[in-house]
Amino acid sequence: MNAIIIFLCFIFVIHPISCQLIQERYDATSIIKDDMLYVLGGQDQNDKPISEILSLNITTSLNVDSPPWSRSLKAPPLAFELSGAFHGGANNDSIYVICGLMNDPASGANINNEQTLLEYDTQKDVWTRTAMASAPQLNGRVKFALLSDNKGMVYLHGGYNYYNYTYLGDTYSFDISSITWTPLPSPQTPIIAADFASVLLNDGRLVIIGGYEQPENGTLVHRPISQLDMFNTIDKTWTRQTVSQPKEMSDHRRYHTSTLLPNGDIVIIGGIDVVPNVVILETTKNQWRIPVVSGIEPPLLNQHCAELVENRYIFIMFGKRADGQNSNKLFILDTENYSWITSPKNKVLLSTVALVFSILLFGTSVSLYKRRKNRLANVTIQAENVSMSENVDSHTNIMVYPNEESHKIKDRKFRIFSNK
Repeated sequence: MNAIIIFLCFIFVIHPISCQLIQERYDATSIIKDDMLYVLGGQDQNDKPISEILSLNITTSLNVDSPPWSRSLKAPPLAFELSGAFHGGANNDSIYVICGLMNDPASGANINNEQTLLEYDTQKDVWTRTAMASAPQLNGRVKFALLSDNKGMVYLHGGYNYYNYTYLGDTYSFDISSITWTPLPSPQTPIIAADFASVLLNDGRLVIIGGYEQPENGTLVHRPISQLDMFNTIDKTWTRQTVSQPKEMSDHRRYHTSTLLPNGDIVIIGGIDVVPNVVILETTKNQWRIPVVSGIEPPLLNQHCAELVENRYIFIMFGKRADGQNSNKLFILDTENYSWITSPKNKVLLSTVALVFSILLFGTSVSLYKRRKNRLANVTIQAENVSMSENVDSHTNIMVYPNEESHKIKDRKFRIFSNK
């Protein structure tokens, strides 16, 4: 029984962890599908596109010092960077990748991805390449907003063309089921250019935060962090809103990430030459707030990835440090108490621990029950043997103590009490 318990503990608690070296990268694309977090493509230290897909099971126990990343056995048909990704396909099992820069992995030659839609089937681990009709300047489009409403519609806005340095202020919707692009109204001036962060609120508003804009004279300027541009995906209108901010907070921000929390707050992390590292936009109060964050703060990152896990933890991955070096690290921000942590309180891990304790308790109970049952059986046998061998009055009670060893029966070491 003890061996079985130990074996079960080993099976349920100990998980093999891959210690393979993960390449540093920035400008990668991240997305969560079911229980898996995927990081797609990116640029290496030599600014070359990466043809690789990484995955991390977010339901298993993990530590930021050695996250168990796995590499897909099937590499994408194209290497890509600065691309966007969204869900779709049969049973919503696919991840689609569009825009950005795409290269041939073998030759390194640039690929015109104007009409290219890459599809990754997460169940079959298979990549396919589909041609789209009437695509809106996708080839070389980088630093844009691409957001899904999780109802089959994706929204694309802004960015710039990497090959001719043209800044784009257009807006489109993409119907995943029909693979159809539809032009939408765009802000006239200034052009909301690039390097911003964006989220899609639950009420259908697409919010643009930070980055650059291009006024009529053509000179790029920083967009104030206190200035929010919003596109209403319901009535297809653009509005601009000003929100208050603390004076200790940088006036502008670029190459940062934005994460929408269930309560409507938007958490901004990182950027270039900004303070502090983490700021919060309270959408219900139209104001910025600087949280007090405990724990060991990670280095300031830019061009990194950020994903919300279990509606509580923000996973910050890869990116570029302030010294210009790429990162392959994982950092976790707990938004429940705003602290940097090394390991999340994983629900599956907690349930596994509870299961192990239940197994231990059950095993111990069974073992004690069997042991007690065997002792009582021995006592009964001993009592019957004594009754048969001794001429004892029928009114006499025989009490045999459990701690009396069986070999003492022959010595008749019993305590006999008479009721007379």
